[in-house]
Order: sequence, then C-alpha cells, then structure tokens
Amino acid sequence: MATYYQNSDKARAAIAPREASEPVNELRGLIKKFSGEIKLALPKFMESDRMTRIIMSEVTKTPKLATCDRGSFFGAMLECCQLGLEPGAGLGHIYLIPYKGKAKIIIGYQGMVELAERNGRVTIDADVVYERDEFDYCRGLSPNITHRPFYGGEDPGPIIGAYA
Repeated sequence: MATYYQNSDKARAAIAPREASEPVNELRGLIKKFSGEIKLALPKFMESDRMTRIIMSEVTKTPKLATCDRGSFFGAMLECCQLGLEPGAGLGHIYLIPYKGKAKIIIGYQGMVELAERNGRVTIDADVVYERDEFDYCRGLSPNITHRPFYGGEDPGPIIGAYA
C-alpha cells in the first residue's frame, strides 16, 4: 500500500534527490570557476571540459577532498593537468588523495606507462618466465633480455621469475 502525501515537506523530502554536502558543492563551484586555468595547464591533446568534469566527479566520489586545504587541492589538480593524466580509477593514471588535510597526487602504474610511452623513447614490456623457458639477461651499459617461451606442448613448469 503506497502512502500519498499532498503538498507536504515530508513528501518533497521523500522524493527529492540527496544533495551533496555543502563543502563538496562549494568546491565543485570553485573548480568550474577555475576551468580557464585548467584549460591553460592541459596539453593540447586533452579537452578542458572533460578534465573539469572528471575532477568534479572525483570530488563527489571522495568528499574528503572538499575538506582539504584549497591551495593543495588546486595545486594537485593542476599537476594532473600539466602531466596530462586523468585522475581516478577509470584509467588508473593518477589519483587525488586527501592526506592530513592536504590533497596529494599518486601516479598509478598506468600513468607511469602513459608518460613513458608518450615520451616516445621508451617501450614497456613485461612477462613471466617459466622453468622450461629459455631466458638470459645481461646488465651493464647495454642491458639485454632474451626470452624464448617454451612451446613444447607440455607444461612449461612453475614460474621462476618475471621482468619488465
């Protein structure tokens, strides 16, 4: 049996969407006002509107960011922009983290790979070495890895190492 409320505060409260906290709304508004700085800090291949929306979404997902020192938050946000890395778990490039009242960034391994590949002089490869694989490496001025996986149709044996 449904309850019907006519023009009452209780009815409006029952169907109204939950509002984000005041600090979150305030910070989201400041981010919007700061969108011109975001555009200036971003590399040319990134869209400022997209980055602004992503950052506002991160604040909504992590409300504690809204309680961080504003200078540290906007500094961390601009660092994300300057590096050209999108914050959040979506791509795992970089994370905006509240820590002891300050906003910090942590670059994820996907972000490290992105930056290295964007540089153009680095190729990243990683693999697992099994007991029956042919594997050799040489360190020094000309480091080299030779890895020929075992394809004998049998069990390659247990994992004995990994490299990147």
